[in-house]
Amino acid sequence: TSLFLDKLGYVMYRNNSTNEEKKILIGRSVYFLNYVSFSYDSRYLAFAAKMKRDDFRFSEDGVFVLYDLKEDKEIIRQDHGQDLYAVWMTMFSKDGNVAYYDSRSNAYIATKDSGYKKIEEIEGKSLLCFSPSGKYIAFSDQNYIDYTHHPNANWGHQPSGNIFIHSMNDVKTCLEHFNDFGDGIVGVVSRAGSVASAAFSCDERRLMAVGDDGVVVIRNLHIEDDEYICDYP
Repeated sequence: TSLFLDKLGYVMYRNNSTNEEKKILIGRSVYFLNYVSFSYDSRYLAFAAKMKRDDFRFSEDGVFVLYDLKEDKEIIRQDHGQDLYAVWMTMFSKDGNVAYYDSRSNAYIATKDSGYKKIEEIEGKSLLCFSPSGKYIAFSDQNYIDYTHHPNANWGHQPSGNIFIHSMNDVKTCLEHFNDFGDGIVGVVSRAGSVASAAFSCDERRLMAVGDDGVVVIRNLHIEDDEYICDYP
């Protein structure tokens, strides 16, 4: 499938084998469409957005939608009415679970086995990646302080170098925690000390993380050795 966005607050998708095009309503006051992802089998589409309720800096509204492309219907629509703030990322695991997180740094995971009716909330976490099998997930704890409540303070994106490894069997329990990003590379103007992205190795024994300043760190993991190293509350 191919993905487009028009000016009226819709996501438009196209079946590349038939050229059929359809639209999914985001909302009537979209400020940012932050992220769109497809499931591995191309049946589901998920998107994350920030809505413009009034003035940009005073708007906190977010929306997440999981859409069934085969049945042509919404499976999940979660928005500010369900205490959801601006949503920044969506991702699918290989086994069909879908995750997303909002600007308060609260992550959510809807499980395929429940027909996406069960949604786990993991407070204080932002998303990094699923492992290749979908058995593990890596979080950080980056968030966003809104202008409304902190106009004279350090509002905006709050970086962090923390990385947390969790198991999908008990997604609220941290197995490993580490932070490998320090003062950064001399002369590079960036948010040093902050993780930008991460990825598991194919055998899920290592994790590669990239800092905002370009530093790359590869760590051995011990998640299958019962050598859990989580010193974070």
